[in-house]
Amino acid sequence: MPTAVVSPEIVADAVAGESRAVLAVLDAYEPMMKAEIRKAAPTASPDDVDDLLQEARVALLERLRDYDTTHVSAANLYTYAHHSVRRAIRKQWVRIATDAAIDVDAVLRVRGALFRTDGDFAKAYQKVNEGRSDGRRMSYGTFMEVLSALAEKNSFDAQCAGTEYTLAETIPDTRVDAMGTVDRRALLTWLMNEIPPRQSLAVRAFYGFGMQQEERSATAVAMGVKVAALDVLRSRGISNARKVATAHGISA
Repeated sequence: MPTAVVSPEIVADAVAGESRAVLAVLDAYEPMMKAEIRKAAPTASPDDVDDLLQEARVALLERLRDYDTTHVSAANLYTYAHHSVRRAIRKQWVRIATDAAIDVDAVLRVRGALFRTDGDFAKAYQKVNEGRSDGRRMSYGTFMEVLSALAEKNSFDAQCAGTEYTLAETIPDTRVDAMGTVDRRALLTWLMNEIPPRQSLAVRAFYGFGMQQEERSATAVAMGVKVAALDVLRSRGISNARKVATAHGISA
């Protein structure tokens, strides 16, 4: 973890409330805060980045007020404040990027569970409630609301770079025999949960379904595969989603 260039004396003065020292600490830690913003919100607009940076500064100042100066150092302060700063950024990004009616902590719980289960929705739901008492368990309805909120608006209709197709166009239409029309978003959520997890993750990351849309190279690094192998996973995922749809009587 990089350490800000700020002396222990300045940190101590900042903890004591000396204004110039506080500004010096904020300036010293700004590159670190911006790095956290890039990781948490890679698609944030300049205005959103400013908003996120403000939240990060507030979180750092709150931790600064509570900091124990017994063992003052820049590294110790950053270690102490890092979790709060990172969480403040992530919570604010959730507020910006998703439905404001969705509980922010619920979104963070679901995101973490999806990451730990390689995007397997069923396992993620189990993970969300792992070790929690009945009163603190997340209902399946809330879980599905969060999944829907995490999906970027119009991500199914946007043309994906390098192809003339969208995710919605790669999967048959959403008519189910006599049952009539079903919601496309719910159908795609179900299909992505029916195919192998790594294939699902490759498809969802490419189209921004249920998660932030990612560059192929970044997804490949995250999944520990080469870009060519990632493309194969995505192609197989789309093919398997079509097969699942056909097997359940969903036709174009």
